[in-house]
Amino acid sequence: MKISTKTRYGLRAMAYLTKKNDYASVKEISDNEEIPYDYLEKIFNRLKTANLVKVKLGAQGGYRLAKPAKKITAGGIIRAIEETLVPVMCVVKEGDKIISCKRSKSCVAKKIWLIIQHSLADTLEKISLADLVKSN
Repeated sequence: MKISTKTRYGLRAMAYLTKKNDYASVKEISDNEEIPYDYLEKIFNRLKTANLVKVKLGAQGGYRLAKPAKKITAGGIIRAIEETLVPVMCVVKEGDKIISCKRSKSCVAKKIWLIIQHSLADTLEKISLADLVKSN
């Protein structure tokens, strides 16, 4: 499984906000983290929609964390950006139903994908943004 560039950028941007502990403009974060400005703007729109950041308009405005870093998980950030944490699409849930392919009932690998999905989700929910910043 490969983590996308937008997820890596999103985690770095959120870590930057954690360290700053104040509002930061997209330009400031873009310059300091070497993330393309337009790309970062789109990432922050997703983070804002997920209520992970607050925005303040004006010259002294920008983005800041919407809640304490210890209450924001890596899983929450990744889900906001990627919309899903699944290793393969055959384990994606829509409501209570798992989307399945035509080989779902005979697929020997499906159990592995489900184990990986649950392990990954559990692990990412245990890692807070505060933990990420503290470990660096």
